[in-house]
Amino acid sequence: MTIFTNKNIILVGNSVELLHHNFGEFIDSHDMVIRLGKGAKIEGHEEHIGKKLNVWATGFLREPMHNSRIFKNIPILLNRNRMSIDVPRKHKMKGKDVTEMFSDKEILAFDEEFGFDRGPGQRLSNGLITILYFTRKETSWKSFTIIGFDCFSKSLSFKVGEAKPYSWHMPANTVSWHPHDGKKERDIILSESSKFENFNWVVLSDFTKQEIF
Repeated sequence: MTIFTNKNIILVGNSVELLHHNFGEFIDSHDMVIRLGKGAKIEGHEEHIGKKLNVWATGFLREPMHNSRIFKNIPILLNRNRMSIDVPRKHKMKGKDVTEMFSDKEILAFDEEFGFDRGPGQRLSNGLITILYFTRKETSWKSFTIIGFDCFSKSLSFKVGEAKPYSWHMPANTVSWHPHDGKKERDIILSESSKFENFNWVVLSDFTKQEIF
């Protein structure tokens, strides 16, 4: 028995498309709302992406955010995936309810299963790791819905740092190449979703590469 058992769960991705729709009420209507990384800071966008935050799924890169007031008493799903996965690392989120979704060994097994070699564009995203957690480990939910996932097909029309952001919160990119393979991730999600009757993917438009805003 977990906090997810028999719950209607929605995982909110960070696609830039989300701010072109008003899905706030729909998202908040679910029993549990899970948000990813910087996408948990929703102030000013509630009409588009809702205001509920029941669980935060994040990686080491966003770890410094965990002391923010918005994460008080919020369970955390930690994604251990990182480029230097050969270097041991412990999280620093003391006093928090933290679940490590997969071990380093399990993540490396995913690399082999899905054909990732950890070169440029060859790392599973936080969103995909979280989806795999709810299709491979934590499957006691009543329904599982994802929204705001376009598999990195949409980006903003201007650069922030070295590249054009594909997330609505506009991260400052430090490299010009994309760290994730959108087409491969789309195929994986479609395969995983086909195993469950109550896995729902709210697709906002299509998967054609496009700059918006």
